[in-house]
Amino acid sequence: MTETEKNTGPKRLQNVVLDDGGVIRRAPEIEHERAVAVFDLLDDNRFDLVGEADGPYELHLAIQENRLQFDVRDGGGKSLSIVPLPLSPFRRIVKDYFTVCESY
Repeated sequence: MTETEKNTGPKRLQNVVLDDGGVIRRAPEIEHERAVAVFDLLDDNRFDLVGEADGPYELHLAIQENRLQFDVRDGGGKSLSIVPLPLSPFRRIVKDYFTVCESY
């Protein structure tokens, strides 16, 4: 399989959107780190949504009602599946993350 085939197959994420409601302004360094993280997720990935049509997919991540919401969409933006995860098990990790970001 060539490099192009790996990155353009149907079972992959073609886009990741971090939805913060557009109200949070971050330092340029933090925005750069977020962009790098998304780039790394998209680079040579493999993703499949069981029971749904092949992708490629878009993943929209948001925090709503104290849950991390994974909204998986088709390439045209139509929502295929929404998976909410409670944030409470990740509270310590999130706290540590923000501590590192503040010291950065």
